[in-house]
Amino acid sequence: MAQSDNYEAWVAEMGGFDKTNPNNRITKQPYGGVFFTSQNASTWTPEQSRDLKFTLERCVFSGSGGELNLVHDSVPARLLPLNPMSTTSGSGVITVQHKNHGMHNANNPIVVISGAAAFNGIAAENINGSHSITSVTHDTYQFTASNSDTASATGSGGGSGVYATENQQMDVVRPVIQALAVPGTNIRYFMTPYSETEVASTEGEVLANQNVTFATPKSIASNANSSTKTFNLRCVFNTTKDTISPIIDMNRTSLFCIQNRIIDNTVGDELSSTGGNQLARYITKKVELAEEADKIDVFINVNRPRSAAVDLYWRVLEGGSSVEIADKSWTAATPNEAIQVNDNPSVFKEVQYSIDPTGSFGTMQFKIVLRSSNSSTVPLVKDFRAIAST
Repeated sequence: MAQSDNYEAWVAEMGGFDKTNPNNRITKQPYGGVFFTSQNASTWTPEQSRDLKFTLERCVFSGSGGELNLVHDSVPARLLPLNPMSTTSGSGVITVQHKNHGMHNANNPIVVISGAAAFNGIAAENINGSHSITSVTHDTYQFTASNSDTASATGSGGGSGVYATENQQMDVVRPVIQALAVPGTNIRYFMTPYSETEVASTEGEVLANQNVTFATPKSIASNANSSTKTFNLRCVFNTTKDTISPIIDMNRTSLFCIQNRIIDNTVGDELSSTGGNQLARYITKKVELAEEADKIDVFINVNRPRSAAVDLYWRVLEGGSSVEIADKSWTAATPNEAIQVNDNPSVFKEVQYSIDPTGSFGTMQFKIVLRSSNSSTVPLVKDFRAIAST
């Protein structure tokens, strides 16, 4: 069937003659079923002596080896928060706040800025466009304004319509594929991810609709950073009969990319009351005790892969204090025994901390900091318990 009037439909009527051979009379129904006609596509009338004439053709599928390569679309530019750029007076260097931009380990990373307004004396045409980036952190980077333009003031700006290209970093992916494989058919999937420096990894077989965890971070690069596709999923179709084939519904096919927000920053510390030098931290609610205590025993079950670490910090307030615990600095706790390394994420080891604050206290709070130099292998913690006693 087609939405076109360029086709003719033929019907055969019992007792009539074949249009292609007038010597042949139609003497029987070719197949079961009833032919319906309608003048308005609403009310239908059965025609017991007439049937539609058609020729049915089918595909002949090869036994194996039919392939479909799924690649990513262009990574869209992201709308940045209000006034995401900052400058220092007398300098042409622009710092951009761009969370999870994915370019901190890219090879000669380039960003394309659009929609930025002039600010602090730097013209818009010297901000927008393609720039090589430097001084990259997980959530920021810097570039130099074009045409040797420099800022006349220190501060932030850029406006509310700043877009910037980005890479999609991946520590875990999940290919979501809705497929139909009838008995006698199957589909196998082979993934080729690319590293953060746009180097293809070895192809490996994966399962659809299952998480795939990488040993090191992978990346889907923006068009500014790679002229070729940096992710490929090869789908191999197999069948035991040439009359049937497995099917993939492309309208329900996608790729979930998960990035772990974790680093191991050696500059700075986590001791101040707010902020810190790491990205992954968990702060408990403050615990107010019914009676004051003198010491704390903390127990945590930890899985620590190589290149990763777990740190515990604590702070307390004496009973009746008018100081807010949120204003108190943190103190690092030392485990009673060194945390063992285990690369099996299902194996946890109980770690104990014995904390003896100066004097008694009536309120306590804890902070767990997770660190890793490889965002694809992260530490895991569970079953946190803190016991205050005298």
